[in-house]
Amino acid sequence: MLSPRGILALVCYFLLPHSLTHAAKKGVWRRVEAVSGREAVLPCEVGVLDSSDMVFVVLWYTNGEKEPIYSYDNRPGRLQAPEDRHTIKKQLLEGRAVFRPGQVPAMHIKPVLMTDQANYTCRVDFRI
Repeated sequence: MLSPRGILALVCYFLLPHSLTHAAKKGVWRRVEAVSGREAVLPCEVGVLDSSDMVFVVLWYTNGEKEPIYSYDNRPGRLQAPEDRHTIKKQLLEGRAVFRPGQVPAMHIKPVLMTDQANYTCRVDFRI
C-alpha cells in the first residue's frame, strides 16, 4: 500500500538452493520499502554453496506468476555481450530495471512506480 509520503512496500522472496533442508527450501521473505520516483533495491541471495559451483541463471517473478519478468543468464560459453545477458519480459520495467550480480546481488528498479508494488520472487539456478 502506498503511504501519503509515497513509500512503496515491495516484498522479496528468495528460493534457496536445492541442497538445503526441506524446511529451508521454502525460502526467505524480506520486505523492501522504496520512495516512489526513487530507486528500489531488491536483494537476491545467490551465495554459492561450493567453490566449484557458479550461478548460471537468475530469474525474477512477481505475485506468483509462472513466467519470469526478468532473467539474467550467466552461463559460460554463450556468445553474448554482458548487456545481452539481461532479458526484461515485463514491458513496464523496460529501461528501469537491471539485475546487478556483484557483491550484493540485487535487482534495481529506478525510478520505482506505484505499479511496481508486488511480491517479487528471485530464483537462482546453479551449475551443479
